Amino acid sequence: MKKFDIEQAQAGKKVITRDGADVDILRFDLRNDRYPIVAVIDLCNGGQSIGTFTSEGETSVLAGTSKFDLFMAPEKKEGWLNIYTNKYGHIFDTEELAIFSAAHNNALATIKIEWEE
Repeated sequence: MKKFDIEQAQAGKKVITRDGADVDILRFDLRNDRYPIVAVIDLCNGGQSIGTFTSEGETSVLAGTSKFDLFMAPEKKEGWLNIYTNKYGHIFDTEELAIFSAAHNNALATIKIEWEE
């Protein structure tokens, strides 16, 4: 899981809870020195809950870690992988670049790949 980053969250990056529930942050500046973040969490039963959090994304529950702690959602990435006869590969941002390189460097195959960061 990607550690909660308040700057990325303020910039609009997706935030989830420790157990993967969607989070909608309402405020980052609640007048509370310890828990300035206010967020709505989508619950597994279809309901929602409101919670307050530290700047590090920890819930106001005092008993260590919680399934409601905040994390940055993984980002899905994709690219095009050329596999070469020397057993090495190279990932390209676009299919066009991969195909061009494959034609000029004797690639064995060009395949689309996806991963999360």
